[in-house]
Amino acid sequence: MLDQIMEPIAGMEEPFRYRNKAQFPIGVDKEGNLIAGFYAGRTHQIIPVPNRDCVLGVPENKVILDQILDYMREEKISAYDEERHKGLVRHVLSGMDLQQKKPDDTIEIDELNATYQEIKDYVLKEFGLKVSNLYISQIKRKCGIEVGENYNLPKTENPKVPQCPKEKEDAIKAALKYFAMI
Repeated sequence: MLDQIMEPIAGMEEPFRYRNKAQFPIGVDKEGNLIAGFYAGRTHQIIPVPNRDCVLGVPENKVILDQILDYMREEKISAYDEERHKGLVRHVLSGMDLQQKKPDDTIEIDELNATYQEIKDYVLKEFGLKVSNLYISQIKRKCGIEVGENYNLPKTENPKVPQCPKEKEDAIKAALKYFAMI
């Protein structure tokens, strides 16, 4: 009876390269190498796509992924780490504009902010230096990072505000780089 009301299944002549859009999570493997792939079922574990070439997607995806991963390696741009909640690039969304026959790609970048305590802890652990919130704020401002308003203002008209010493400035900048804030 079902044969009488349904047409037969029509298969594809070429069952590959039919997806014009794909989203690839970016991460690192156990050796610390950048990878692109897909999440394993119900996890955030990335299963790498062999040679970054998913045969369901358009061939341009491989070129885009190769270029982005090469750039990330050269510029030391970190992949997002799901466990530590740190890093910059989480996904690459790649698509092909079928009308214009050209790639349309974007990178999702997560804005991360380490807490003042995390920065202090890093500087103490890595450099053996204690730094104050004041010094961290000064260096964040120097680096163009927005800081909250200071509600702890002095009562005097021209207060003497201590400036962050160079050694501590360098250590704070190293922490900001570690946390991918600069």
